[in-house]
Amino acid sequence: MQTTVSSKFQVVIPKPLRERLGLRPQQKLTILEKGGDPLSGPGA
Repeated sequence: MQTTVSSKFQVVIPKPLRERLGLRPQQKLTILEKGGDPLSGPGA
């Protein structure tokens, strides 16, 4: 799945992924880097 970083550095998470992960508005995400590739998931 792909998304785009806006000129304001905002990222839209596609709806199917939001639903699959059970993400909610205002929820924090943790973004990690592995081998130069960003990884993200629900954060603390």
